[in-house]
Parts: sequence; structure tokens; C-alpha cells
Amino acid sequence: SVPSPLRTEEVQKIPDNRKALRKPEHRASLAARAQEKESKERTARISWLVSRIQGAMTQNDKAKVDELLPKLIHIKGKDDPFVLKLQAFWHIKQGRYDSAKKLLIKVLGRDPKDLEAGLNMAIIEIKTGKLDKARKRLKVLRDLYEDSNEVPELLRKING
Repeated sequence: SVPSPLRTEEVQKIPDNRKALRKPEHRASLAARAQEKESKERTARISWLVSRIQGAMTQNDKAKVDELLPKLIHIKGKDDPFVLKLQAFWHIKQGRYDSAKKLLIKVLGRDPKDLEAGLNMAIIEIKTGKLDKARKRLKVLRDLYEDSNEVPELLRKING
């Protein structure tokens, strides 16, 4: 059977959402939800890119890294510490120590206590024969990060 059409008094009982949309708190709520959705999508996109970039780096797939890294830079910014450290890691892996060092100097300039940047800088110093600098850096990091396993391991390797 076909439903009967609504009577006028029934139609009048249906709430008019247009009025609700005019209220500032409702618009703010909609804007907040849209912003939250956008933030989640951005985070998901970043996670996807980072995963693919790290995989490409593991495979030494320069073409893939060169394709994906600019996309991450576009989203996070060229001066984002994570982006700088990721680029530095890639440069170290390729033996491009001078360019990696420049990137890590930017990170350490903002946060001298950054463990990952400090470790990578020590690796550069080791690979370029600056063992005294590496030892000094690693001793400072060991004092700052007593729970770190990487720092004492690197110190053992260079101390023999």
C-alpha cells in the first residue's frame, strides 16, 4: 500500500534545521567536525607517505623516494624536523654526509637534545673519521637518554 501524504500539522512538527544552521554554535560545531575530518585525512596521508618512503629507502629505490618525498614536504613543510631527519637519513644512506649534516644542523639548532638527530650526526662523524667529536656527542646523549640502547652501542663500537 502507498503511504498517505503528511497532513499540514504533521509537516509543521518537522524541525526546521535551517534555523539551527544559523546558530553560531551549530556552525562552529560543523566547522570543528570538518576540521577534525580534514586533520584525520592529513594524518592518514602523512602515515601512508612515510610508510612508502621508508619502504623505498629500505629498497634503495631512489626514484620512488624522489617521487614521494616532495609530497611529504608539501604537506608537512620543508623545515619540519621529521622531514629534515628523514631526508638526512636518506642522504646518509647514500653517502652524502655533507648534505645530511646540513639538515641535521637545522634540527639540532632548534632542539640540541634531539636523540635521533644527535645519533645520526654521530654516525656522520664516525663515517667521516671525526671519532673524538662523535664520542663527545654520544657521551652527552648517553647522559640525556639513559634508557637509550643505541647510544652505548655506538660508543662501544667506536671505543673498540
